[in-house]
Amino acid sequence: MNKNVLIGLFIVLVVLMPFGLNILLSLDVSERWGFPIVGSSVDWLYFWASYLGAAASFIMIVYTSMSLRQNRKQLDEIKRQWNEERRARLVFSLAHKNDLIVLKVSNVGKEPAYNIKLRFSDEFIESLFVKYIRELYTSFTDKSFTIGASESKYFYLSGTWSAGGTHSFEQPKELIDGAKFVEWLNSHLDMPIAISGTYNDKYFVDEVLRLKDYFFGSLIIKDDLANGINDIYKVLVESKNQYATIQKSLDAIATSIEKYQNDTSGIMDKTTDEEDDFLLI
Repeated sequence: MNKNVLIGLFIVLVVLMPFGLNILLSLDVSERWGFPIVGSSVDWLYFWASYLGAAASFIMIVYTSMSLRQNRKQLDEIKRQWNEERRARLVFSLAHKNDLIVLKVSNVGKEPAYNIKLRFSDEFIESLFVKYIRELYTSFTDKSFTIGASESKYFYLSGTWSAGGTHSFEQPKELIDGAKFVEWLNSHLDMPIAISGTYNDKYFVDEVLRLKDYFFGSLIIKDDLANGINDIYKVLVESKNQYATIQKSLDAIATSIEKYQNDTSGIMDKTTDEEDDFLLI
């Protein structure tokens, strides 16, 4: 039914209610229906006024209670969404950093991620051929750490495909040939790196990473910032010889000017001395 029609019916009911009560109270109910009625018509009029007032108050109390409950639910939902948007949120990925393949753990939330406890799959740990790195990932089970808002931590995983020479790990006294890094990367591209754990005492970690999802063979995919820094570095290195040539030319010009000034100063000093001697004669 139309809302306007309901409002109109309610107004008519309110207007006609006093007239209806007057008619009902003026009837001789005891004579018409055969049972006695307690009180006079005026008493019943007061009763109905009090009764309807109490009923209206009760309805308002119920309506207010329902409104408050609804408002509380809305406030709780707003608070939940606000906390969800700001809460610490860990993101795991593999990255290329300083010519190393690293595990990158980033907190993309607006609050610190504390009491981070991680556990890595045994298959992944056993595949690591460097003892120092194996012990590093094994120790995650017994240790916890914190990552601030919008910060990241990097954990050593391997050298890159271009790793050459020998890499030294001083603590376990290990020397690793760079070719082993390349061999390990090529043979473990599809190996799942399963990560589980908790942080902030209420959020859970359940991630699976694979090298092939972040690197295509020896092709290293870098972000825009890393590419920009590399471009600047290349420009500086490639232009080093040109800058050196310009610097050498400037140094040569400065040396020639200084020599010319010294020679000119000597001639002026000699002329002055001769003039003084001539005047003394």
